Formats: sequence, C-alpha cells, structure tokens
Amino acid sequence: MDIRRGIIRGYDKQSHSATIEVLGAQVVYLDAVPVSHALGWWLLAEGAECGIVFFDDTDPGDACVAFVYGGLPAGDPHFDPSLGHRHRGLEDDAPQL
Repeated sequence: MDIRRGIIRGYDKQSHSATIEVLGAQVVYLDAVPVSHALGWWLLAEGAECGIVFFDDTDPGDACVAFVYGGLPAGDPHFDPSLGHRHRGLEDDAPQL
C-alpha cells in the first residue's frame, strides 16, 4: 500500500469518482478514481490537493482518493475550519420550544 499526493482535475458527481493528477517525477493522470464516501462533493473542487491510497503498487487502477488538504473549500459558508467539516449552525441544531 502506498499513499501519494495529487491534484483533483475533475469530479463526476454521478459515479463519485475523480480525475487525478498524481504528483511526482512524471505527470500522470488517472481517470475514474473512486472517492472515499467520507468526502463530500463540495470538497472536490478542481485544483484541490488530495491524498490517493494505492492498494496495489502494480495496479494504478486500484486506488482511492482518501482525503483533501491544503485550504478551505471555496465559497462554502457551512465549513467550519475548527471542526474540519460542514455543519448546519447552532440555529438548526434543535427544534424550537
């Protein structure tokens, strides 16, 4: 198993997969890489830095986008950097009495 850095170059909401530019000595693009179900579509903007887990070193198709890093999602008012995820805000946490 290997973890590598990459950049998201495209995202398909229908299949929840991404086109990834794998960073390294050579420029390599991987298409239709599955994305972890823990990552919401709003985090997968083009140009976002990501971590790719390769489960089999001999098969580049056996990979998964496991995390994104390197900044806040653009234009997401519900993203809380102190929590590291989205939230609805205090006004939506409980019914009004």
